Amino acid sequence: MRTIRLPPEIILRVIELLRDDIRTLRSALLVDRLWSAEAIRWLWQKPPVTALASIQVDRRQLYARHIRELDFANYNEGDLHSLYRSLNFPRLKTLTIDHLTPPGGEKVYTEQYVQSALEEIRFYGEDPAEDLLSLLQSRCPRLRKVLIDFPFEGISSERLITLFESREWLTTVSFPAGMNGIIDEKLFSYLVRRHGIEELEVGKLVTLDMFRTALDCDRKPLKDIRYLDLLIEVEVLQPLVAAIVETITHLEIEIEDDMDWGCPLPHLSTLTNLQLLELRVFPAPIWRGTDFIALQKLKHLQTLEISSTDFEDVLSAPTLTDELFVQFISHLPYLRELTFLVSCVLSTRAITALGQHCRRLSYCALLGTFNLHTWAESDRPLFPVLQNLHLDAAVDEGPGSDINSTPSSRADAIARLVIEHAPHLDRLHLHDGNEFSMKVVEAFKNHAGVQYTT
Repeated sequence: MRTIRLPPEIILRVIELLRDDIRTLRSALLVDRLWSAEAIRWLWQKPPVTALASIQVDRRQLYARHIRELDFANYNEGDLHSLYRSLNFPRLKTLTIDHLTPPGGEKVYTEQYVQSALEEIRFYGEDPAEDLLSLLQSRCPRLRKVLIDFPFEGISSERLITLFESREWLTTVSFPAGMNGIIDEKLFSYLVRRHGIEELEVGKLVTLDMFRTALDCDRKPLKDIRYLDLLIEVEVLQPLVAAIVETITHLEIEIEDDMDWGCPLPHLSTLTNLQLLELRVFPAPIWRGTDFIALQKLKHLQTLEISSTDFEDVLSAPTLTDELFVQFISHLPYLRELTFLVSCVLSTRAITALGQHCRRLSYCALLGTFNLHTWAESDRPLFPVLQNLHLDAAVDEGPGSDINSTPSSRADAIARLVIEHAPHLDRLHLHDGNEFSMKVVEAFKNHAGVQYTT
């Protein structure tokens, strides 16, 4: 029987359609040379970084030339940089190097990765063996995203500005707290004025003087920003909100408020395009319950976190009632993740209303002790897609509980109610760790058929 050979363009299309089916792609390696070449191209686009080390030395370059993403993240991968030093990665687009110390005190060899195709780099240390900034400037015209969290030798605000000035397509810059000693007023001002920056993270405390300096120019600051992650003095809040109100969709903000200026939520409520708001404050303040009503204006929120930066010093709102909670939560129908670490007096009515109004919720963390026995009277399911639920504790006895039964039976009843109301839940955490709550969690694990550390 004569073998029918498919045209190369058909084979290419078939392999493209199979790109996520690793098992079938491995089978394609065995068909013939053409099928094998196309399968290799897809299988080696994002391999484990240890995969090349398992290939015999004289064949590593054959596979390295296909790699588009490398992520050095495990503690035992620091020695691979010297092993791959002689290779070339011409198609590499995304590179992540975690803070992994090479053996023998070596520096990190990076030159082999920094090629013309590179678009994203995330560097957490150690010191590079080469002048990394010079390599990025001379070799990477397509650079779009830069994260540096290690003040390596030779780095400075002036050199970073020089690099960024020559990168036309730059959209994302992230300097977490590890870069505090490098970020100064000049670099911060450049970043907030730079056109095209859509995502910006600065881990250094932004003072009012720093922000005023950035505002003191003709160019509108942060005019293209969509994602912003900042640590600010509370006085910066008002001018910051005014600068980002038109474009921001994702805001992660940590506020240092030593002057007790009051709740920032009324100011943040003008950012009506927000899809994500993560708000952390220090020191932990006491807010009025009515302050939270401002959240109802953020109708597009999908992720909401409100907490203190110090988990031992909890944000407090003693006048936040069920009625006020329901008033704002009922206006957030798209909410998917809620972390509400606020000490208040919410009851099961509040968490029930959360399920009734936020049907897309997949993650929920609330402070408080709740009588979940009352869920027996609620329509099921309250949380059709919830996967993670974190509460302080479950009440043993109360309305709806069978006081004539044993604690184990009552815990079992609550666990069954939780599963009925959250059929996709695979993590239930009751953090107080009292005996009854532990019984509820163990009963949940048994009925849901899941195992995890509590």
